[in-house]
Amino acid sequence: MPSIPQSLLLLYTLAQAAFATNQTELNACLALNALTKHSLNTAVYFVPYTTDSLHWVTSSTQASTCVYLPASPEDLAAGVKLIGEQRVRFAISCSGHAMNPGFSSTPGIHISMHRFQNVSISTDRSYVDIGGGISWADVYSKLDGTGLSVVGGRVPGPGIGGFKITGGGGYSWKTNRYGLTGDTLILAKLVLPNGTLTTASDTVNPDLFWAIRGGGNRFGVLYSLRLQAIPQSSVVYGGVKLLTGDEIAPLLNATHNFANTNQDLHAQILPTVNYIEGEPSALLIALYDDDPGDINPFASFNASFNKQSFSSFVGSIPSLLQSGHRGSFNTVNFQSLSMPVLEQIKNQSRYWGQQMLAHSGSFVSLELEAFAPYAQFAKDAAWPHTTNSLPLNIYYSWDDAQQDDFWHSALKETARVLAETAKADGQELNGLNLYPNYAIAGTPAKLMYTEPNLIRLRQLQKVYDPNGVMLLTTFFDFE
Repeated sequence: MPSIPQSLLLLYTLAQAAFATNQTELNACLALNALTKHSLNTAVYFVPYTTDSLHWVTSSTQASTCVYLPASPEDLAAGVKLIGEQRVRFAISCSGHAMNPGFSSTPGIHISMHRFQNVSISTDRSYVDIGGGISWADVYSKLDGTGLSVVGGRVPGPGIGGFKITGGGGYSWKTNRYGLTGDTLILAKLVLPNGTLTTASDTVNPDLFWAIRGGGNRFGVLYSLRLQAIPQSSVVYGGVKLLTGDEIAPLLNATHNFANTNQDLHAQILPTVNYIEGEPSALLIALYDDDPGDINPFASFNASFNKQSFSSFVGSIPSLLQSGHRGSFNTVNFQSLSMPVLEQIKNQSRYWGQQMLAHSGSFVSLELEAFAPYAQFAKDAAWPHTTNSLPLNIYYSWDDAQQDDFWHSALKETARVLAETAKADGQELNGLNLYPNYAIAGTPAKLMYTEPNLIRLRQLQKVYDPNGVMLLTTFFDFE
């Protein structure tokens, strides 16, 4: 008899308990099943259900009473309407990369957007329509060879729905030249909290269009996005270089030089300072988003890479290697990647890395983002991003649930120490709104949004969700 993977066995066991004990949500699942039983390709899964509710980090996985996979906007709308009528907990997931428990997981009805996978280019090649359940890696794969791309995610795994738009984003390999993904959003199709299908753009429901770009899952469920199409070279130059602990100092020196002197907007880097298996290490991910000819744009890093397609480059990034552990993100913003800040990043990686053995740790990583100024591309949106701030993604993972409090405290302490280091170096961090996609659960909304934006978000919640349907799922509190 073949063995059952441990993660599936755990999910199966937890799901049995949820299925057996939550009668209200079970009744809602049964009603949803009856409502959509004649719909083509739409399904409701009970125990043992599919892996659609699993997440990249196990701490974000919750055993749902059922998993709902709508295959059409109409079936998605029917599900949202039923959930609102029956007042049951729910969550929406695209690819399961939300790090905060409850943001895309629930003990109630788990709506998986996985069957919204379409990618289509307009006849005039000015925009791309993309389904709300596809991963960015798959988007790039489908666009490969067309000469077009979009401003989207940087690594394999994350999906288009939450990570890039509703969470405020997102940052991209194209940000130097086009801004964030939300800045290139032309139109969104979504289900409102009352189950109504609608669209939002600069000219249709403009308030709603403003709100969904950073307002989280509070205004409905997005199932299709129309993004500006941008030219894509058939060949790019880049890749991944693994570095040992003694190479971290040269990497940080080169990163400081690049961040302060690079003028070529096609060149971008994403270094990470890590601790894994008891040893310090680093990773340099670098992209020149065009054919550089015979020039090596990253020679100052003592690194050489290959020419390949953009899709191939993104697919080569090892972002999924640490799946299957517990984990969380946290973040802090900088005005610049100064040497005192970079040295403190190295120190924090080493300090918390040395705590791993005693606290079931598996991975410590601090990801540096060295963008060129991008505020000139920023559109007015719920999450304001007009300060050219540089977000740092702090990512710690571990295995023992009893160590959750330790590592959550470690993430917060790391952000605090780094912020104090930047301030001592003369950086003004007030007004640099934290990036919601990186922020740890419980982060006060006032640290991510301006007060005028919070007031407007609260007002629009009352307009578009007067019955509080979207409060049956989880996001940061706007109050």
